[in-house]
Amino acid sequence: MSGGGKNGRGKSGEGENGGEEGPVSEGVFRAVLRMEIRPGTGPEFERTWAGIARSISAESANLGQWLLRESGGADVYYVLTDWTDEAGFRKFELSEPHVRNRELLGRYRQAGSMETMTLVHRAAP
Repeated sequence: MSGGGKNGRGKSGEGENGGEEGPVSEGVFRAVLRMEIRPGTGPEFERTWAGIARSISAESANLGQWLLRESGGADVYYVLTDWTDEAGFRKFELSEPHVRNRELLGRYRQAGSMETMTLVHRAAP
């Protein structure tokens, strides 16, 4: 296994195959959150998320996170976060720090949803 990233697993999203193309022997667990925020709160939401993301990055099972905003100036954001496995994610999801994070972001959120998935194959660029 190659990799210089957290937990010896290479860059986030690369799984056990170290970024090579092909099936991933151990799937990275990914959570994708969609958040509709109150109009006009984007910059403050982004700053708050950045602070929270730093603390989540310290979690041993966390492999990385991304904040994306829908094109066209919409007040819709997506948070992608990768974990070593589902058990690590679920442990964090039930933790007190996660409850505090949800409270901090909740003041901006009007609606939201979450989907989870496991990486099964990677196509190298």
